[in-house]
Amino acid sequence: MGAARDRTRKTKARKAISPFLTIIAETHEYIWGELRNGDRPDGKQIARQLRSVIVALPQGIEQIFARADSGFSCWQAAEAYQKAKAHFIMVARKTSRLLEQVQNADWKPSLNTDADQQCEFRYQPEGWGQAYRFVALRYQKKEENKSPQEREAVSTLRHPAG
Repeated sequence: MGAARDRTRKTKARKAISPFLTIIAETHEYIWGELRNGDRPDGKQIARQLRSVIVALPQGIEQIFARADSGFSCWQAAEAYQKAKAHFIMVARKTSRLLEQVQNADWKPSLNTDADQQCEFRYQPEGWGQAYRFVALRYQKKEENKSPQEREAVSTLRHPAG
């Protein structure tokens, strides 16, 4: 009951319930969660979830480090983390404005990650109350296991001489 049509899978006709969970990464302990209909939660619901998580944390916690997927990427989540004095990382939603910033960024070798290059810049997404530090990583695409002749044929098809 209360399930909505699933918008993330190929079988959109099915109704789905999605879990909205918060788990401690190091110990895999469940802190807070709820079952929701298949719709993506809005900013108010995300902020309410984060406030509930912060209240549910054991006493004596001095620092909070959080990471969230792009489903949590909204001003209300950033604001909730900020009010809790949490250090946080969110996967950004790829908007055209953000992609333009990434393309024009100053890319440098990424010495401390497995990425080939990295860049960082200050950016304020539309509707957010302030700018934040954004970091992007660039990975070199791996060639598929093809013979040199097959790679050359594919390259020629993509970039015909002319």
